[in-house]
Amino acid sequence: MLQQVSLADVMSAPVLRNEWPKPEPRYRTQPRMDFHKTWLPWLLALHVLDVAVRCVTALQIHDVHEAPPCSRHPAGKHLIQLPEIQRQFLLIVPHEYTDVRSSGIPLVLAFHGFGDSPWYSNLLFDFSQHIDRYGWLGILPFGLNETMNNGLDGVGACCPSDCQGECCMNTPSLRRKGPTACGWRDNKKDVQFVEAMIKWTTENSCVDPEKVFAMGFSMGGIFVNYLACHSSHLIRGFAPVSGNPEFKDNGCSISRPISYVSTCGTADDVAYCQYLVGQTAELLTTKNNCSGAGPNGAAMTYARSATTSCKIWDCPQKNFMEVCMVEGLAHDVSGHLRPDNTSYLRPGSDLDAAEYAFQKFTLLVDGSMLFWGQPTAEELRYKKSMWPFPHHEDHPYIRNGKHLIQLPEIQRQFLLVVPEEYAGSKTSGVPGVPLVLAFHGFSDSPWYLDLFMDFSKHISRYGWLGVLPFGLNQSKTNGLDGVDACCPQECLGECCRNTPKLRQKDDTACGWKDNEMDMRFVEAILRWTTQNSCADPYKVFATGFSNGAVFVNYLACHATHLIRGFAPVSGDTSQDHCEISRPISYVSMCGSSDDEAFCQYFVEATGTRLSLLNHCTGAGPDGAAIMTKKSATTSCRSWDSCPQGNFVEICETQGLAHDVSGHLCPDNTSYIRPGSDLDFAEYIFQRFSLLVNGTMLFWGEPTHEQLHYKESKWPPSHHEDHPYIRNGSIKLL
Repeated sequence: MLQQVSLADVMSAPVLRNEWPKPEPRYRTQPRMDFHKTWLPWLLALHVLDVAVRCVTALQIHDVHEAPPCSRHPAGKHLIQLPEIQRQFLLIVPHEYTDVRSSGIPLVLAFHGFGDSPWYSNLLFDFSQHIDRYGWLGILPFGLNETMNNGLDGVGACCPSDCQGECCMNTPSLRRKGPTACGWRDNKKDVQFVEAMIKWTTENSCVDPEKVFAMGFSMGGIFVNYLACHSSHLIRGFAPVSGNPEFKDNGCSISRPISYVSTCGTADDVAYCQYLVGQTAELLTTKNNCSGAGPNGAAMTYARSATTSCKIWDCPQKNFMEVCMVEGLAHDVSGHLRPDNTSYLRPGSDLDAAEYAFQKFTLLVDGSMLFWGQPTAEELRYKKSMWPFPHHEDHPYIRNGKHLIQLPEIQRQFLLVVPEEYAGSKTSGVPGVPLVLAFHGFSDSPWYLDLFMDFSKHISRYGWLGVLPFGLNQSKTNGLDGVDACCPQECLGECCRNTPKLRQKDDTACGWKDNEMDMRFVEAILRWTTQNSCADPYKVFATGFSNGAVFVNYLACHATHLIRGFAPVSGDTSQDHCEISRPISYVSMCGSSDDEAFCQYFVEATGTRLSLLNHCTGAGPDGAAIMTKKSATTSCRSWDSCPQGNFVEICETQGLAHDVSGHLCPDNTSYIRPGSDLDFAEYIFQRFSLLVNGTMLFWGEPTHEQLHYKESKWPPSHHEDHPYIRNGSIKLL
């Protein structure tokens, strides 16, 4: 969540600091020079003199962290006013910039909707968090009222009169939709504003003018579409959300190849973008000389989850054109809740439109993002040379209902994860809920994997049941040793459950060492869940990490009569024998630099074999798989034409070592990676959602009645239901 902004901070005079800490080496052998007592005062004096001669007002709003190397503004939010054009914007400075030795850093502009404010848009998109995660610069521009006389009205310019100051910054609400509401009302003047903002950032920061991107919601999304037709000489990529104009080919001119990704709900009841996105895509693909992989250059449609599908075209110079539709979504940002709690809750399978926009933009920045190329070969060698693995304390701003069931008849145990609320199927009429089994790695524990993959959070978000089985030690004597069975001796009880560590990799470590015995354990788990819970035996899925993933691959060849879908992570080996008794779904993830399981050498063969056994074909020539770039660091190869709506997909994250893509080990032994890595734990659940016939929380919501009720009231009704979901982003608990 964002830190609270104090009104006193806003109204105080600017505090211009120049504390530029050099990154500490990970393995220091000599003490660091005390930078602050040597030549920092001289730099500070020069910096203050430099800023004093400038006529642009830079009012610091969020002075919390030290200044990044290439900015004259500390990390946080800053009000920047441009008196010459009577406009203003919020500048978002990250805690740390991406490496700028070879080129400048990317810049993202995010335009708020009609009646919104930059503060509202910031919370709605989780914009500041994404800027921090990628090490880019961000801009949140202020729109204008109808008379256009509030261009320099300060931080509360677009806030409602009854929610000024800290209220607007931290718990913003919408302004009444009338003449006083802010919006984007004059395209030509607003384009001049965009030109002035980009000019200011290139002159006052290390922004690369070739890496500028724009996104926006609602009316801001409509303006972003206008920019795509009129400002391609300034902006490389565009991501409108729930906002499309009625495009006509009058004056739409693209001066260079661009990239474009839009998101719209099929039930949008305000912007009605669902009726216009096709027209927009047709115009822009033609102007951009794009073509799809389908017949005669048609776009390929990719079902990302049960609620989200995307049409994709490839374009010149590695650009892309993509239109994503979210089934049943109204006028909202897919995957997010409005900060004033006026959104109806939606299924967890909805695409996170904000995160997806940033991930797609990474394809265009040539590696300009934090932690690109990490971990290095040297870092991996150092980690492999140490046991236990070294803990990392760097970048703290990024790092920061279970029941033990024992089966005495087979001397085994597992954790049953029960959600706050069960999903109900409105389409199939089947009362059962899906069940997901997650197998930990060698020397891990169920507690470790639960935190590593955010497993319990996803179970609660979808309303499914989860099982975290315990592996066995070498002598197979700890099968009923209770909650600490797989924990190291120095970290038992609360330590293991909340801050787990790896066990020494010896005979005492837990793992999956006897496939046939462990297979009988799986059968016993499924018997227990069908007899003692509302699990649907036809909606059972399995995932696992490392040694647990190797076992999941074994199950994919030997347990298809029990399990419908399989998702191994960073664990694969060649299988001597493989049979599939019914059509299944399969999605795997491996890092290209996996230095423990070395899954990168097996995943291609596994995917190809399972696609053949499963009678799947891809959309490529002669049924070949299609490669899709999810981001700058993640690509997936898919065979998506399988019997009974199944799929086979293998994903790879470039440069990733032996980790879960998009996640950090709970004991802080992971090197931090670029934010563009696919969150594979979330992706697993989204893919499984395609197979459950709508059995997930909030499927089919909001209903027509709810939308009609919402439209009948102003301001929109606030919702207080499901507080465990409404805590920030819709995908987090």
